[in-house]
This record gives sequence, C-alpha cells and structure tokens, in this order.
Amino acid sequence: MTTRNFRVNNGISVGDIVIDASTNKITGLSTSAPTADGDVANKKYVDDGLAGLSQNSITQGNSNVTVTDTGVGSVTIAADGSTYLTVAAAATTVANALTASTTLGVTGNTTLSGNLSLTGSNKTVTLSPTGTGTVAISPAGALTINPTTASAMDNVVIGANTAKAGTFTQVTVNGSNVNTDISPTGTGTVTIAPAGSLTMGTAGVTTTKRGNITATTANQTINLSPTGTGTVTISPAGSLTLGTSGQTAAFLGSVRVNGDITVDGEQFIVNTTTLSVEDNIIELNRNVSSNAGVPTFSGLKVNRGETSSATEQDVFWVWDESALDDGSSLTDSPGLAGGCWTALRGTTDNDSGPSAISSQESSLVDIRCRIIYATATSAQYADIAERFAADAVMTPGAVVMFGGAQEITETAEELSDKVFGVVSTQPAYMMNSGAGNNDSHPFVAMTGRTPVRVTGIVNKGDRLVSSSVKGTARAARTGESINPFHVIGRALESKSDAGIGLVNCFVQAKN
Repeated sequence: MTTRNFRVNNGISVGDIVIDASTNKITGLSTSAPTADGDVANKKYVDDGLAGLSQNSITQGNSNVTVTDTGVGSVTIAADGSTYLTVAAAATTVANALTASTTLGVTGNTTLSGNLSLTGSNKTVTLSPTGTGTVAISPAGALTINPTTASAMDNVVIGANTAKAGTFTQVTVNGSNVNTDISPTGTGTVTIAPAGSLTMGTAGVTTTKRGNITATTANQTINLSPTGTGTVTISPAGSLTLGTSGQTAAFLGSVRVNGDITVDGEQFIVNTTTLSVEDNIIELNRNVSSNAGVPTFSGLKVNRGETSSATEQDVFWVWDESALDDGSSLTDSPGLAGGCWTALRGTTDNDSGPSAISSQESSLVDIRCRIIYATATSAQYADIAERFAADAVMTPGAVVMFGGAQEITETAEELSDKVFGVVSTQPAYMMNSGAGNNDSHPFVAMTGRTPVRVTGIVNKGDRLVSSSVKGTARAARTGESINPFHVIGRALESKSDAGIGLVNCFVQAKN
C-alpha cells in the first residue's frame, strides 16, 4: 500500500483514516449521521437516505411522502408524453393544481383538499366510474356550473343518453333570460315530487308547460297563486278535469271559464253571497226528452230549516206538473193538464222537491206583488171583501153594520136597515189588506158567496135579515114587511135546528 503525507490543520483530531489515491477512497470515517456544518457523510448514509428515490419513482414503504412548497412558487408535476400521471394510493391528497392528463385513484378514496380547477381547450372532463359505485359531488356550500360565455351552458348535459336512475336532493336553476328545459325524449316521465313546496315562476315570468301534467299528492295542497294583478290561465285543447270521486277542488279568488262547464254529479253547490247569471234563460230538466219524464215539481227552493212547524218549513216556487187547469189539485194524476206555477211550503226528500203535501190549503203560501196583469184570474173562494176597523174582535160569519166606536160594529136589532156585510172567512179578493189584521180590521164580504152566522131554521133560498142576537142573522118570515135594505143575502143551503150555526149564503151590500 502506498501512503502519502498530508497536512492536518491545527485543532483537528485524526483517527485511523486511510486515504487510497489509487481507488479514490477514504476509509475509517464515522458512519454516524452528520450533525453540523463540515461533517462528512459516507456513501452508506447517503444511499440509505435516497433508498426510495430513482429516476422514475419515489417509494417509501408505509410512510408518508410529502412534496411541500412553502414559498410562493409552484410545485409542478409535468408528465412528458401521452401517458397519464397516475396517483395511486389508499388515500391521496392533492393540495394544488393538476395539469395535463391526470387520473386520480384506482382503488380506494381520493380527497381533494382545496380548490380543483379542470381547464382545457376543447377537452372533455369525464367522471366515469365503471363499477357499481357512484360519483358524488357534495359541496358544503353551493355547486356552481359557471361558463364564461352565454352559450356555454347549451352543451351542459346532466344525465345520460340511455335511461339511468338518479336523485337530486336539491337543485336550484338561476338564469337571466335563459330557458331551463327538462326534456325526456323517450316514453318516460318527469316526476317532480317535493316533500315541501314546489314554486313555478316569479313576478313577470311566464311558465310554459307542453304535454301532460299529472299532479298527485297525499293530504297536500297544490296552489296556483299569482300575487299580482295577473291571471292564471288554463286553456286545454281538450277537456279540463278537476278533482276525482270523493275529492274537493277549491278555488281561492276569481275564476273565469271561457267555454262550457259540464258538472257530472248529484249536486252543484255555490257557496256565495250573491249568484249573478248573465244569461236571460236558466234551463231546468235539460235532459228530459218527453212530457212523461217531467218531474212533478221543477223550480226553486228556499231552505227554512225543514222542521215540523209550518212557519219554518221550506218554501218553493215551482212548476207543478200535476195541477189541473182550475188549480184545484196538487196531487191528482199528472199529465191531465198543462200544470201551473205554484208557491207552496213543505218538507223535502233528498232535495228532490216538496213531499208529504196533505192538501192544497195547508201547503200553498202567499205571493205579494204590486200589480198583476192577466188575461183572466181565478180564485177558489167566492167573495169580495175589504178590511174595516172594528170596535171589537169579531168571529167569521158575523153580521156587521156601520157604527160603534170604529167603522163597523155587530148588529143587535131586528130588521136593521143599517146592515152592511158579513165578516168573511176566506175571501177570494182582499182589498185594503194592509190595514191592520183580522182582529183589528176584519175582512167584510160585500158581495159573493160566504158563510153567515144564522139562528133558527133556514131553508135554501130564504132571505136573511138581522136578528136581535148580536151579529146574527135569521130567515125572513112569510108575510113579514121587509125592504131591500133589510136583506143581507139569500141562503144557499138549509139549516134544520133552532140553534146558531153557519150557513153558506150569497151576500150583497145595500147602500
């Protein structure tokens, strides 16, 4: 071995160190890690430190490998060639930008902490799991697809060319003067089924729907509610169906229908303060094809409670198909005459009309008006009467005369020539009807047929005169001297007993 002299500076201790010039090696150095400037590291130490680093890879067992840029510069991984840059680990964190063609993850999860920008000119960004997994984009804030040009959204497709199932938890589409289309081209359906509210359109925005819309929900409300002065227009080329069996369709506010409305059901109920009809004809019994199918009663009903009290029973203004020409019957066989308009009271059976009508007298009600114009008039009763103020309450059939504290009083003398008339029971024509009532102003029959209170035996055709019994007539006796002013009327029937009773008579007042 050849040795050479060398100089050691003062202050440095030298152990067993051998320098071989032929091999360019220094042996005998310490293998411990250098700790300060000037310390020497041998090859083994350096090799051990670079054991995971080669020209093509960095490998490091189970330890973390970190490339950390602590300044303002960038860490650039630039793959040369057409191959991909592959980052493959159980969990990979990329904290800055990736460029060129980059594949993240083969198996396991890939986490991007920070911003991820995918940019490329005329390139495609594809998220394509090929197995049964999912692509989940779950931002804590909003997910924004924000193109730099107005037309860039034209080629943004969410979905697939073939049918795929998927779910959006929440989607918000905002755009200025831009159409948002949901357009399946196959036979499938677009279902919008929010657990909460579904709002379509805002102020000044027109929402257009082409095709079929089916809105179904359980125990929920579907509202079409413009809050301004605009209108909600439903204009189907075919028919519009609202509601199904057992359901109620409610409209809040005004509804205008341009076209015909057909209501198929047992009842059409209008809950309104005032019902206004522009047309001049309201047709009842529209589907009746012959007289045989006409109901007995057709008309209007006023609900008054339908109780057993006659003053609270429902009242009707109806066309009575069963009425005869003389109006004498409400219950005779229909079809015998043309019927007549009738005002009556009674109870109803399923709102189909009045029922349980016992007689015309107990069922007909009054009609009040100002003037009646008619070709002819008819009355069931047969006297013309007028109200007069009486000095006491008078019974029907009482014979009266002018006098007493009021206008009339009952007669109380034989053959009085002051007799005026008889208190009517059921006048056919009632004049001065607004003056008082039957107690204060009884109707007095001045001509016509009416019952008269008579004492003693009466034969049909006898002339009746006043008696000494108050308000009572008697038959004129044979040979008795009487004049026309004594005669109240003539009996239309006989009375065989000596007591007081009512006898139908024809009466006529004498002035």
